[in-house]
Amino acid sequence: DELTEIIGLRVDLPNKHLRDLLRRATDSVRTKLMASAPPALQKEIKKVLKTISDVARSDGGLVGRDFTLAEEAVKRMKGLNELNDTAIAFFAETRRFGEVAAALGMLNNVPTEMMAKVLEGPRTDIVLIPCRAAGLIWPAVAKILTHRPIKHAIDSETLKLAERDYTRLSLDTAQRTLRFWMVHNKVEK
Repeated sequence: DELTEIIGLRVDLPNKHLRDLLRRATDSVRTKLMASAPPALQKEIKKVLKTISDVARSDGGLVGRDFTLAEEAVKRMKGLNELNDTAIAFFAETRRFGEVAAALGMLNNVPTEMMAKVLEGPRTDIVLIPCRAAGLIWPAVAKILTHRPIKHAIDSETLKLAERDYTRLSLDTAQRTLRFWMVHNKVEK
């Protein structure tokens, strides 16, 4: 967050990079940037944040989004052996669901877009399948479920039921289900 804030205050930062930085920044960093930026930069930050907000409203969130940067970051992390439950839970907590979708896609060898649809879908139980197939531990899965990009947050009772279902879901069943989804996805195209 500190590095993001420092870079975001640079007046010589090209607009393309400012947009990318603000898109990935947490709300607290965005607020700090607005408070400490000079007036000319504040105007540009407001414009970029409005654009990000308009795009998010028009596409409904993750689905249809370009995941190239998220996929590159996750691929680097995997190469460095840093793509683990802790990293994925952090992505979920900081609402970086592009990275969550990319991580689940990479760990399960399925398209990121498919994982984005699962994450934004209305059903909690469907999210359990790629998480189990990727071998995630329950605390990481709970972070994903708790912070999912959906309109209504998960209640504690549904979270308890999800934990029970997750412990019952076998790795083999989850992997078979994902293979079925992939075949079904290819048939639909």
